[in-house]
Parts: sequence; C-alpha cells; structure tokens
Amino acid sequence: MADLSLRAIESSNLPATQKSSLRRLFDGAMSRGPGGYARAKLHVVSGAQAIRKGGEGVVVGGALGAASVYLKGGLDMRVGEMSIPVDAAIGVVGLVGSTVFAAEGYAEDMANAGQSALTVFAFRKSAEYFAKQAAAPKAKGDFGFDGYSSDRIIQAAANM
Repeated sequence: MADLSLRAIESSNLPATQKSSLRRLFDGAMSRGPGGYARAKLHVVSGAQAIRKGGEGVVVGGALGAASVYLKGGLDMRVGEMSIPVDAAIGVVGLVGSTVFAAEGYAEDMANAGQSALTVFAFRKSAEYFAKQAAAPKAKGDFGFDGYSSDRIIQAAANM
C-alpha cells in the first residue's frame, strides 16, 4: 500500500493550489476544532453511550420480565393489604439514588435503570387500563328505567 503523508504531498510536483487544498483537508480532519477529528469523536462517544444505555434497558427489561414470571403475584407484590409494583419501586430507587449519589460514576447508570423500570411500569399499567376499557360493556338500548328511582332529578325528568 502506498504511504501517503503530508510531507510526500508537499514535496510532490502537484500545483500549489492542489497542495493547499489537500493541506486544508488534512488540517480539518486532524483538528480538534469544529471539524474533523472532534466531530468523529463526538459520534463515537455518542454511539458508545447509546449502546450502553440500550444494554442497560435490555438488562433491566429482562430482569423485570423474569421477575414477573418467577415472583408470586408477578410484578405486583402483596405486602399485607397493600400491593407494591416492583417495577415502579425499582424505578423510584434508581432515580432517587442517581440524585443522592450524583458525584459517583454509577449515578447515570442508576438513572438509566430507574427510567427503564418506570417505562416497564407505565407500559404494564396502561395496557391493563386500556384492556379493561376495551372489554367494558358499552351502554346501548333501553336502560330499564321504571320511574321508581329515588333520585328526584330523574323522577322529575321522567314526569315531564
């Protein structure tokens, strides 16, 4: 493979305008300013963070999925008369923990895990709610009002 370096270009017999253009291209690619290397570094860092956050979401979602199967009562644990949603509790602990331990390196991981757990909680509870709404009987037809209701407004309306 040919060894192409800036020195080789400068010592070549290329016209000065082309050498200058190549020099600007090289400087832009290697600069830490608004172009080149700095932009590439931003994309690499952003990509690595996306992979990290996605991985954390997969781990939290997988753990909550396993817990919903293996815990008695699924993700809603009964404690006495109360039902505690495990996913919401993990979410709150993660978000509060990330604030309490903000100076620690794992604070962002706690926030990401808390966010993922709350996403699972919101999905689960909204799916339950909308499933009940879809299954609820719809009112139609005769309601069987016979005029003997104890509500005075309904009686007054019936007598009109």
